[in-house]
Amino acid sequence: MKLHLGCGSNILPGWDNHDKDVDLTKPLPFADDSFDFIFTEHVIEHLSPVDGWRFFIEARRVLKDGGIIRTAFPDPARIVRRYTKEYLEVFNPCTGQPRTVEGALNSIISDWGHKSIWTVDGMTAILSGLGMPVEEAEPGESSHPELAGLERHGRIIGHVEAIRIQTSVLEATKNLLYK
Repeated sequence: MKLHLGCGSNILPGWDNHDKDVDLTKPLPFADDSFDFIFTEHVIEHLSPVDGWRFFIEARRVLKDGGIIRTAFPDPARIVRRYTKEYLEVFNPCTGQPRTVEGALNSIISDWGHKSIWTVDGMTAILSGLGMPVEEAEPGESSHPELAGLERHGRIIGHVEAIRIQTSVLEATKNLLYK
């Protein structure tokens, strides 16, 4: 069983796709130990830090032992490390921000209805603290075939390379020993 939350128009074949029909600020309407995989893309930043914390607790609950949550999110630290002139020229004008790194960060922080900011280090601390070992991946890539090629946010908004520059991806495994 594979669960895709916050799918928007990105309907993945073979996945249980949900968008606004599942409120991620409330307990997930699924039984314990139901899913092998959970996928979210550009979703967690739309939750407050408290709701994000609660969501990850719920995700761990509905994952089977050994199940994996893959989450892709805009990461300001990644933007600072990877931005290019082309990124600033293409992405910032679509947001109305100046064509600067500051403009790109301002967009990630204050545009798009974002309520929280996540980085690889922060997200890793949260997931590891929940007893879920974490591996970093690149958008579209995974050592798990079921989780490769899922990210489509860039195609949906029309800026594939911009999304690769700003999107961090983590995969966390429900630890068999954690209870």
